[in-house]
Amino acid sequence: MVDEETRQCVPPEPPWTGRVQQTRPDGAMQLITPTGYAWWAAPEHLREATQREREAYDRDRERHLAAVRPVRPSS
Repeated sequence: MVDEETRQCVPPEPPWTGRVQQTRPDGAMQLITPTGYAWWAAPEHLREATQREREAYDRDRERHLAAVRPVRPSS
């Protein structure tokens, strides 16, 4: 999902894309960024992510996970 409320004009920033973690009865959704930051978004500010936005999210998530995964010593 994309939270259009997080879009900035100055400096220009695209809206945040997040995966849905929870949904409240009022339709608000808790989203999580590829780096693990979670926030609640109002339903009127949400839209489905495009394929390009989903691919960018997945790339960013893999990059973040690779950076924080512990390195296991080889035997």
